[in-house]
Amino acid sequence: MKRGQPYLGAFLLKDENADSDVITDINSVHPVGVLAQITSVFTPQITGKEGEEKEEGLTAVLYPHRRIKINNLVKAGGVVTVEGGESETHAIEPVSRETNVQTNFLFDHAVSIVHVDNLVTQPYNKDDQYIRAFMSEIVSVFKDIAQLNPLFRDQITNFSINQ
Repeated sequence: MKRGQPYLGAFLLKDENADSDVITDINSVHPVGVLAQITSVFTPQITGKEGEEKEEGLTAVLYPHRRIKINNLVKAGGVVTVEGGESETHAIEPVSRETNVQTNFLFDHAVSIVHVDNLVTQPYNKDDQYIRAFMSEIVSVFKDIAQLNPLFRDQITNFSINQ
């Protein structure tokens, strides 16, 4: 976010019970995902022992722009651990820096880096009964989510209006 490029590729994990923020195996995610823009980031404050507040992850609101297909895993994401005051990134495969200097800073972080292709949206009829049913169901789910979490109400309203 600080670099002014709040975009990421989001892919759904195949295992519903898995909980991972990085891709360590290309076969653990569905091959089609979305290029999404980060519109908002929230840091939930969790009260720990002795009343001290600590940060436990982030919640991000994403706006999908287009569908993408994952080709190959360039750098598997790792876990950053602190040993003796030094941070180490554990990667599954050897990391080779790319010629694209704009994204070279990502190699220093515990994130996954993949090559993707943009997918072309197939033409469709907006008046088709199936398309209308899908859109109706999506809007219904948005309304349910907005009632569960008021933080996302504005984002969901803006997304629904823009579609």
